[in-house]
Amino acid sequence: MHRRSRWQRCRVFGGVVGIVIGLSGPAHAQTTNEPATGTSVSSQSPLREPRPEPEQQLLTPSPPTPSGDIPLLKRFVPGLADWLKDQPAFIRDTSIKLHPRSFYFNRLNSNDTQNEAWAFGGWLDVQTGWLFDIFKLGATGYTSQPLYAPDETPGTLLLHDPFQESILTLGQAYAQFRYKEYALLTAYRQLVDEGYVNPADNRMIPNTFEGVTIKGELGPVGYNVGYLTAMKARDRHAFHDMAGPTWSSSARSSRIWWVRSASSSPISAAPVTTSSATSAR
Repeated sequence: MHRRSRWQRCRVFGGVVGIVIGLSGPAHAQTTNEPATGTSVSSQSPLREPRPEPEQQLLTPSPPTPSGDIPLLKRFVPGLADWLKDQPAFIRDTSIKLHPRSFYFNRLNSNDTQNEAWAFGGWLDVQTGWLFDIFKLGATGYTSQPLYAPDETPGTLLLHDPFQESILTLGQAYAQFRYKEYALLTAYRQLVDEGYVNPADNRMIPNTFEGVTIKGELGPVGYNVGYLTAMKARDRHAFHDMAGPTWSSSARSSRIWWVRSASSSPISAAPVTTSSATSAR
């Protein structure tokens, strides 16, 4: 028998399948008539068929709509598409997206321990349209269910450790307010991708956060400001104070601020944390 290497060996197989089910569909494609290719034919030649002049010249025509791109609910629910046409944008532009995901993880560590599991799950995302072009709601539920998860091989971050239990959580639940391109405010549970604070979406479920973020453009300057209070790690059911899973286990309460300019680099070198010994969630 060959001697087992002491170096860590990792075998990871992940499968991601996305299915998008939406109530709102893309705009109808607009195309222009293209001239025929080949040998040039005089406009006076009897071989040339007369062509009517286009009613409108499109400077930037939309790309053709791929076949089969009609949302499934509109395709299979009789009368739904016609009913939605008469509804306000808050209802008409509502979307429902289902994203299945499966992930198998198998790692042999240098200390001869093993992390192995196979999970199946994904998420269901629901978003309304814009009410009066200023207000919107959204929510996303996530799940990760064990298909093969021995109790003696935890640590894959696919399931809830230490016993590799299933995960079912409302990872996102937010309200959004916007004013033209100047400001977009998102409040409560949401995805955030700002350097140290990010989804880390390389397992079954991403990290999500509780807090308030606002971004937009003021003339030539873009900005992004955030204030976060809690985090749901990718292998956890519930949200916990930011002091726990991220920065300091000794602080009973922690908050994170960040500011980003129009450039790709944050203005602040690192998130700023504040802690208080007298306040707790």
